[in-house]
Amino acid sequence: MKKIRFLFLLLLVFAFCGCQTSEQISSGLDSAFGSQNLVGQTLTVSTNDGLSGKTYLGYNTGSYFGDMAMKRVMDVEEKFNCKLNMINEPDLASQLLMHSAAGSSPVDFAIMEDFDRTLPRSGLLCPISELSGHIDYSDSKKWGAENLLTPLAWDGKLYGVIPVAWPEYSLTAVDFAIVSNTDAIRSSGHTDPREYVESGDWTREKFAECVNDYYSKVLTTSHYGLGVYDPHFYEMALYSSGACAAIETDNGWISGIHTAEGQEALEWARKFLNVTCKYSVFHSDDPAAPGVQIFNEGLIKLLLCRTTNAFFSNDPQYEKTFSYDIENYGIIPFPTAPNMDSDYWTGIYESAANVLVFPVLSESKDVAAMIANEIFEPFENYPTSSLDKLYLDTLFFDVRDVELMSQFVANCSYSFADEGLRYVSQMCSSENKSIAQILEATEDVYQTYIDENIAPVMDSLGVVFK
Repeated sequence: MKKIRFLFLLLLVFAFCGCQTSEQISSGLDSAFGSQNLVGQTLTVSTNDGLSGKTYLGYNTGSYFGDMAMKRVMDVEEKFNCKLNMINEPDLASQLLMHSAAGSSPVDFAIMEDFDRTLPRSGLLCPISELSGHIDYSDSKKWGAENLLTPLAWDGKLYGVIPVAWPEYSLTAVDFAIVSNTDAIRSSGHTDPREYVESGDWTREKFAECVNDYYSKVLTTSHYGLGVYDPHFYEMALYSSGACAAIETDNGWISGIHTAEGQEALEWARKFLNVTCKYSVFHSDDPAAPGVQIFNEGLIKLLLCRTTNAFFSNDPQYEKTFSYDIENYGIIPFPTAPNMDSDYWTGIYESAANVLVFPVLSESKDVAAMIANEIFEPFENYPTSSLDKLYLDTLFFDVRDVELMSQFVANCSYSFADEGLRYVSQMCSSENKSIAQILEATEDVYQTYIDENIAPVMDSLGVVFK
């Protein structure tokens, strides 16, 4: 509801801007843009690689920021005397491979909403270092910090960047957060869990206490304290305990899961889900939108879910998000292990979102990089220094939520779920074996995943960001 009201105001603002001259509207861009004349050259750009076809450079078409992105593209076309042919390419990776046989590329650059982690090792993308005259990936405020660019590294090179200076782009980098239905919690007579976070009392024990307290059953309808997709819960427990996908030793990279910290985190997570809060947790089998619908209906008080479920709506299958359907929601951190700092909050992501890439076979890579660099300058009305205020006005109801999401972005880690971690977390949620038995049974296979998929990425990061 809050977002709908604010979008109405934004549309009024945009309508007012439309009454100004093009010179007035684009005046804030003049200092950033050069004056090179491309003499009508055409570049082809994929603005969306999702199946919906409803987004434009990462924003919903017809939305305020979608319109701003379109306006920016028109300004760049005019400034450089070029034409940008904007297309929707649902499967960019397959199209790049198909065109490579002819030594060509279907696009000159692209924004990939869901980055294909196999692309860096395919040889189909141009290393960003070869475009350093235009794209300075060390500028983390514009192109993302190392922790956000992890899956884009391979073979000692970086193959993409994320234009985080644009509104909402950095928030989509964090996959998972615990979202609370604040009004439902308060109306049932319980304390807003953010109060426990603020007082320093948000521990595993307090988390379990809240989940159980929030549970109730009215006739045959259960009102759950927490909704989860179990593997996500195990993975968040690992990264909130100091464990990680891999750790570096003198003898190379080894598992960061098959450790004392990893075992403790997995054992705690299993006990939490199956013993401590056995009846209070809704277990979803949908990793894309676990329990979203019944959360919207008020039947789940806390939900571990993707941030896209909560704030954004690029997938037509999940168009109703919390920001539209719930009057008041909050962001809650995943509690840390006893050995961790009590105020260290982190998140994970299993795929990079809104990634800017340049196909290696494009004949106009340098020009494309120059144009992309100009397109993704901060919007005049929304410099990076003002984004927190924007998020408070549009997405969140409490400054604590904005601050927490900023901390998630700063501390989040790529989970390497598809590179091997999900193999372990899935077994923890489905096998009857003890955690110790699962770790013993998976250690050799997981080490192979590390050697083939994880170590090359981590070694590349060491080269790229040395």
